[in-house]
Amino acid sequence: MPKSLSPLSSGALAIVLATGWAATAQAELPAQQQEQAPGWFRTMVGEYEVTALHDGHTAIDTSLLKGMEQDEILRHLDALFIDAESGMQTAVNAF
Repeated sequence: MPKSLSPLSSGALAIVLATGWAATAQAELPAQQQEQAPGWFRTMVGEYEVTALHDGHTAIDTSLLKGMEQDEILRHLDALFIDAESGMQTAVNAF
């Protein structure tokens, strides 16, 4: 007849098994993605992989643009065929 473990031994065994499994699960790093996908851009910066996420676009008011007078900014946007009457389209990105 097989010998059973005492409650103390079975509790200790459970802790060892649980912590050993948790340490193994955390030890592996996720594999780096080698392919690009729409809305994502990955690049290496030294030893770190940086992922840029494109989350669409939004319109901003041209008064937020600085460095020139507002009428000069509007002329430049018009020369580039950018309709700025309802705001200027800009990307929403996160890193």
